[in-house]
Amino acid sequence: MEPSISDLFRSHSVRKLRDMMALIEKWCAGMSEEQVWHREVPDANSVGNLLMHLEGNLGQFIGHSLEGKPDVRVRPLEFSTREGIEKASLLSALQARIEQTCLLVERIDDEGLRKPVTTLHGQMTGLEVIYQVVGHLQQHTGQIIFAAKIFAGR
Repeated sequence: MEPSISDLFRSHSVRKLRDMMALIEKWCAGMSEEQVWHREVPDANSVGNLLMHLEGNLGQFIGHSLEGKPDVRVRPLEFSTREGIEKASLLSALQARIEQTCLLVERIDDEGLRKPVTTLHGQMTGLEVIYQVVGHLQQHTGQIIFAAKIFAGR
């Protein structure tokens, strides 16, 4: 029997989440602590800010909106933090959040994919929430890779 569209969506989403985390880890590996927190201009985001932002976004959209966990995200802190959190801690927190997300995506049923939930962006179905967070992760992964390549002189 061929997999359903829902099964394909779930497995592709999990694969993309894990692929992006692997890329983030690969490109951050060569960055120093100073580079992780470097801002080219004061209003720019550092890689550290992006890592915090991704972890916060996944927690809010997946943990809160889909799983009903308390919303503990402090979004302004994701962008105002300038230093003080080690790269390893940032990566570990994001890795844990991605794995929590993958577990939810693997087990969400068709009803959960169709069900509307309230998010930061208003009403969305479970499928739309997953689609949004995967795309958001991919977008910021590209920014992290770009920054890492600049630091590496590529």
